[in-house]
Amino acid sequence: MKKYLLFFLLIVAFHFSNAQDTSDYFNPGFLRYENYIYKESVHSVILERNNEPLSDALIVLNSGQQLHLQFDDLTQETTNYFYRIVQCDFNWRPSELHESDYTDGFFYEQVQDWKPSFNTYQVYYHYGTVFPTEQMRLTKSGNYLLIVYDNNFPENPVITWRFRVIESLVNVTSSIHRATIGEKRNSHQEIDFTINYSDFKIASPFNDLKIALQQNGRLDNCITNLKPLFLKDQEVEYNYEEENIFNGGNEFRNFDLRSVINTTPYVKSIKTDSSTGLYLATLRREQSRSFERYSILDDINGKYLIKIYDGRNDQTESDYVKVVFHLAYPEPMANGSFYVYGALTNWTFLPAARMVYDDDTQEYTTSLLVKQGYYNYHYVWVEDGKKTADETIIEGNHFETENDYSIIVYYRDPGARYDRIIGFKKLSSRNIY
Repeated sequence: MKKYLLFFLLIVAFHFSNAQDTSDYFNPGFLRYENYIYKESVHSVILERNNEPLSDALIVLNSGQQLHLQFDDLTQETTNYFYRIVQCDFNWRPSELHESDYTDGFFYEQVQDWKPSFNTYQVYYHYGTVFPTEQMRLTKSGNYLLIVYDNNFPENPVITWRFRVIESLVNVTSSIHRATIGEKRNSHQEIDFTINYSDFKIASPFNDLKIALQQNGRLDNCITNLKPLFLKDQEVEYNYEEENIFNGGNEFRNFDLRSVINTTPYVKSIKTDSSTGLYLATLRREQSRSFERYSILDDINGKYLIKIYDGRNDQTESDYVKVVFHLAYPEPMANGSFYVYGALTNWTFLPAARMVYDDDTQEYTTSLLVKQGYYNYHYVWVEDGKKTADETIIEGNHFETENDYSIIVYYRDPGARYDRIIGFKKLSSRNIY
């Protein structure tokens, strides 16, 4: 029976890796190589290093580090969830390797832990697992996609989520400062860096190296087209003036739902919705910050933390709350949409996060179902047909803003079939100059 199941799952794996006709993109079962939730009842997906809240989904190869996956299923019955891992190339497409090339042990594992919610209006089951395990070890660095599926329907993904496995084979030195270009000095942040590969042989740095620059957890504005500007003494420099700059943006807005008994500064009211029986939280009407001066505001750079004050177990006693957002705006804008954006929307433009204009109240509004905790977010504009958000229209744009940046160094050996990650550097613009 086990051999039959393994054979079946391998057939499914082949189907997942090859059935990528883009005409099927809007079909529910189409496998997306991005952070995506396919099942409506699944919420609050978190993937971070085990025992390190708010950390990146990133581990060092052969270090013993593990990732911790958590999510809720808002149903009254348990499900046998399993997961498998697909290695991806630099562009987050399937690599040419077979699972046996990068996995030592089993190709799939079961999501081991599940617990029912306790004393909540919204009934759910909380699921969690840590990986890699002794039974499923990763042997190569690179980009990876975690695929969670229901064992009864292995052909249909439930969750896909990106993570990285890195090696520390090169040294990355970096600096963040105001943009060099005069007209962008007050609004943009420039990331200059150098890669020293004296301890790692690279025959052709211009051809074999690829770089990804990521701001906070954002997936839409990554810079991935940089080439070395200078090469000297086994060092490559990426010291551009325009190609390596980001909008500084603004500190993230926040709302605090760690308690549903008392309101917090940005929460106008909390009550029980008679139509659903769930908590309903209305945020205070918010204004554009595009013409305001920069103001220091502590944030967690767009992430969220599941937490409650009125209970013992954050993961199973936190209730779900429908949060209503109100953004004042004098008139509707054409040729695009405003979205609530951040980790609470999986750093994607969720349909539920798209805001609708109300002519009577002159505001954009939407609502999202979230688990109790502390949340960061921005209001962003997405022009029709575009895949990158503009946060500056509502939030403003300041070089002083504190952002996190990640520099990821990829390398492909000549003739190799996959992209390694041989260097990683994370830095903050807190002390920007």
